[in-house]
Amino acid sequence: MATNQLKWKTVVENTCLTTATELKNITNTSFVAIAGVIDNRADLYQYIQFHLKMHHQSAPTAGIGAYSLWFIQSYDGTNYEDASSAISKPPDIIVPCQAVATSYEIVWPAIPTYAPPTKFKILFQNISGQTTENSNDNNHIYYSMFVDDVQAAT
Repeated sequence: MATNQLKWKTVVENTCLTTATELKNITNTSFVAIAGVIDNRADLYQYIQFHLKMHHQSAPTAGIGAYSLWFIQSYDGTNYEDASSAISKPPDIIVPCQAVATSYEIVWPAIPTYAPPTKFKILFQNISGQTTENSNDNNHIYYSMFVDDVQAAT
């Protein structure tokens, strides 16, 4: 008896969300409201995964360094939740960082997480223990989006 298969289908692949300077020289514990917008209202993609390209001035704190990401949703297509440094909800995603000063890349979460069915932005917090490098184009956030692809039994 054949059964249907449920597979991942990539629909938006590795799209850059940040400008050349947005994540430049970001001190430890600082917040950055990313200007790029992800509009998921029409397509309603189910899942999102992030790809961070990071470089620090010194090696981040081993074992505890990370980056926090919040989904800052638009409740009406124009206005967004408060995205200040006093945000009152826990991060949507915490990305661990490597304790190296050289450039490195990480895809996180390992399994994509649910994407909001709204228009949204990302609030980024550097909690790596170090400042990001002070050069253009060395620090970026990319994203990919996915849907379930039900394949009929053969």
